[in-house]
Amino acid sequence: MFDIKTITPTRDLVIVKLSNIETAIDGLLIKDHSDESDIAARYGEVISMGPLVSSDEHCLGLLIDDKVIFTEYAGYYIANKDSDNLYKVIRGYDIIGKYMTKNNILDKDSTVPTGDRLLIELIDISDDDIIYNAKDPKIADLSYGKILKVNNLINKLKLSEGQLVAFAPYVGTFIRQRESKEHKALKIIVENDILFTI
Repeated sequence: MFDIKTITPTRDLVIVKLSNIETAIDGLLIKDHSDESDIAARYGEVISMGPLVSSDEHCLGLLIDDKVIFTEYAGYYIANKDSDNLYKVIRGYDIIGKYMTKNNILDKDSTVPTGDRLLIELIDISDDDIIYNAKDPKIADLSYGKILKVNNLINKLKLSEGQLVAFAPYVGTFIRQRESKEHKALKIIVENDILFTI
């Protein structure tokens, strides 16, 4: 077994101490495992990082002690002497967002996408003013959402907050499943997965 303090990541790799925030108020970051096509998010705190992590193509602006969001299957667990905590080594690009907690509440205001990603609030097009052909059975082939946050450090498509966008339903990572009209589902999506704006 290793002492986690002696591990130094190389290249674009990050050591993350996993956080258990599944009891957050409003269940914001709880994954509903009923749909296997949705990739669950995991959460942690940056312990150390390699020299290339903060470059444009990995995770620009990442710092030690940042609280981060990454996909459940990113990286590898590390065998270590700290039996009270779990650690993973992951690529900088696999960090999809950062978060801050206030009174243990996580919401759209405390979540920031990283890299070339967007924070999207899913919308039901039947609830909005979007006109579509209800007789078309393929209408369910796309998902629609409103951009809540854009990472302005990398925004090649020049997308902006408030824009309505369409994307394939299986892209991105859910950080909250839809619970009610007031608390809609939130996803973090790579901007290249946006098919069109509305």
